[in-house]
Amino acid sequence: MNDLLSKVLCVKCGGYLQRKVNLAECKKCGKKYLFENGILIMLSSISLQDKQNQYQKRFYDKHYKSDDANKELEWKKRWVTRLLGFLPKDKKSCILDLACGQAYMTLAIAQKGYQIIACDISIGGLMRARKEAEKLKIEKNILFIASDINRIKFKNNTFNFIVMLHVLEHLIADRQIMKKVISFSKADATYYIGVPLSLAYVFPLFMPLYMYSDRRVGHLRRYTLESIMRLFTFKAEPVFTVYTGHLVKFLGLFLTKIRVNILEQQIEDLDEKMLSTKLWASNITTVIKRKT
Repeated sequence: MNDLLSKVLCVKCGGYLQRKVNLAECKKCGKKYLFENGILIMLSSISLQDKQNQYQKRFYDKHYKSDDANKELEWKKRWVTRLLGFLPKDKKSCILDLACGQAYMTLAIAQKGYQIIACDISIGGLMRARKEAEKLKIEKNILFIASDINRIKFKNNTFNFIVMLHVLEHLIADRQIMKKVISFSKADATYYIGVPLSLAYVFPLFMPLYMYSDRRVGHLRRYTLESIMRLFTFKAEPVFTVYTGHLVKFLGLFLTKIRVNILEQQIEDLDEKMLSTKLWASNITTVIKRKT
């Protein structure tokens, strides 16, 4: 963990951190960040004054306490399988899961032997993930940080692989944050991005439901592949793109709500048959690399 901590910079002054018994201290300004239950707390009062941050933290702290949020659902397994195929071959690579949520991606990556930093504004979600990491005996591979994505700082040229699943749509300044992420990523880094697909492609009759859901979970916008690409400050290319959450998933959602999971795998199989079809899908996942 000490090696991972060396990648993190002081939120206040950008100085390097050093590990003490139960805290990390900035070598430059002396600011101290406590470790609570194995989680580095870097949230500040400034971060929590932001209304969007307040809503996100309140909503997801409550959400991650629910049993439904932490079930081993089939769609999570499919997303993990897709991601693992793009991880760097070098196990010494440093990976970042930005706004990791319940951190099921983080845990899967750490189980493969990689070192990973996982950040989120929800301490509740991070605590559950930390406990799961301890059960799996992979906690030494992960540095969990409770932080505001707008203020977190890392050393430049640090990460080989960046996971940003359902992050960008929650950010007021998505372009600015993407520029920041690029600055602390290596030149040949891979970006694994998942966002909600533009409403132009969803099933028209269900559009009010999508709009309601977006407001409820804090989505500020939706994307197309083209709008994702415009966030990059260098010449980038998508090496992999899929569309998920087609109409068949509404059946799966209904069955889940009434506690019927017998058709879960079959529904995911049907959805995967349409991975190249954006029409009536609800999510887009893409892998971005610098164009050579």
